[in-house]
Amino acid sequence: MLKIRPHHLMCMQMYTGHGYDCKFVLHMNEVVSKLDKINIQEGCDEICTHCPHKKGQCVSYEKVKRLDESVLSCCDLHYGEHVRWNEVAKKVRETIFETPMFEKICGDCGWYELCCKTYNELR
Repeated sequence: MLKIRPHHLMCMQMYTGHGYDCKFVLHMNEVVSKLDKINIQEGCDEICTHCPHKKGQCVSYEKVKRLDESVLSCCDLHYGEHVRWNEVAKKVRETIFETPMFEKICGDCGWYELCCKTYNELR
């Protein structure tokens, strides 16, 4: 069972092979290929292990904590909850990506424009 923080439930759906560096991309490819059962994790998760922003702990902690809390609230999810990827991905798409919440939650993220483009291509 993969341990995944809430905002990564959005990021993984729009992932297209771009990342911070080659090491991160290779790891993200591996994680995405194994999506099935997920434990919603508080704090650093499986994806964070190869993130260049993790210097002992996340240097973007306040921002990602806000993202995590927004996803939990919007999607009625809870830390420690066990979910199936296909079910939670659908819930996130319907609750966030298909509503104005997408821009509200992710609008200040550096990946936002790429995610918008990816989302529009998937529709």
